[in-house]
Amino acid sequence: MFSNITSKYLGIEPLSPQGKSLAYRYAFFSAFSMIIVNLTLTFWILFEIEVIGAYKASILGGWTLLLVILLDYPTGALGDYLGQRWILFLAYLFWTSSSVLLVIARTPLDFFIVHTLSAIAGSQESGAIFSWLDNNYNALESKDDSERTVYGTLVSRVDTLTVVVSIPAMMLGGTLSVLFNRRVAFATQAVLTFIFCLLIPFLLLDWQKKSEKNDKENTHSKKNRKSYFKILKEGLNFTVSSRYVLLAFMGMILLDVSRKTYSRFLRPIIFFEYAGNDFILTVARTIYFATGVILGYKVASLSQKISKKRVILSWSLFSLFSTMILFGGMLIIIKIFTPTTQFEPIPLILLILLVIFHLFLGSFSYIMRRRFLNSIVPNHIRNSMYSLIPSASNLASLLVFPLVGLLLEQRNYEFLLLLVLGTSILGSFIIYTSKPCFNDVKA
Repeated sequence: MFSNITSKYLGIEPLSPQGKSLAYRYAFFSAFSMIIVNLTLTFWILFEIEVIGAYKASILGGWTLLLVILLDYPTGALGDYLGQRWILFLAYLFWTSSSVLLVIARTPLDFFIVHTLSAIAGSQESGAIFSWLDNNYNALESKDDSERTVYGTLVSRVDTLTVVVSIPAMMLGGTLSVLFNRRVAFATQAVLTFIFCLLIPFLLLDWQKKSEKNDKENTHSKKNRKSYFKILKEGLNFTVSSRYVLLAFMGMILLDVSRKTYSRFLRPIIFFEYAGNDFILTVARTIYFATGVILGYKVASLSQKISKKRVILSWSLFSLFSTMILFGGMLIIIKIFTPTTQFEPIPLILLILLVIFHLFLGSFSYIMRRRFLNSIVPNHIRNSMYSLIPSASNLASLLVFPLVGLLLEQRNYEFLLLLVLGTSILGSFIIYTSKPCFNDVKA
């Protein structure tokens, strides 16, 4: 009974028993890892600032980002070399060490070690679970789901699940912090992380290896795993193997930079300009995230109607319209309603509606992106490529964020919105021009 309900929720009824087992394990991993992250997410940085100060905390934040950029691709290649199961096992060993040290951290040196361990763990984890899912899904279901429509439904539904479990996780962390103290919450996080680490070798089975004898690409993969440095080289070579592949990755990076600028800076700051206080800001955030869960569930079903031939077109158009409506709408609201850092219900409601519509169209864009990557990236360098993309995006963001900070200090929201909008339009157009590299791919 429970299995049928879960299968229906995830949209995986057409899959084989092994395919369903893969989906359940992916959903469990995603949900549990999100619980661990959100347990202390709301007060982690506040705790650090209280202990060592905002200036030192900001320097350590920059050090973490720099280290992740440097390690992301090499550890992604290591994931291809060792296998995703073992790179994730190592990642959560480092996460456990970081959480344990955080419980007793007192000095800047302690926090420096925490940040270093976290950066190593984050770079190891980057792209690994998606690589594990895609490699095994292709081995099990490539023939029965050649259009990757069921796959798109699965990844979208799991995303909604992670949002749902994040809410009680944040409440639990907050409760532990209030009833006891923040270090108790960190200790709880460390215990859960260690338990999860021990589960990973048994949770993440590798069906791909079982099919290698009958799969030429995976046989090739087996040979390539003998040389770590060959994997490093092949990942970079694949990026420039075709101008269309390069264009696709360039478009993704531009869209990622826009998304990071929006989520980290524009959304919280502009919303606060019309919310006026943290409570109303939290209520607004809860409304659009809760609505996003419902819309995400529906989008997963609707996305199945998009055939493989229309993936690139749909991806570029949904990215284009979602960002044009969001950033263009914000620009209009700012022009009509002058930001005052006071509670302004009308512009706040309009902003909430804009974000909800953006989440609706953006969910389509995300599913098309995952379907594209699933089909275009070779299995034997998948982890490398899934790490290279966020690494390149972080590097680009690191170069752009000083300008973003300068514009925000000047409260020049209009120019910043125009800049982000232009970047998104350019990224969407570049993705559309990469269409030939996808249409030639065989399922």
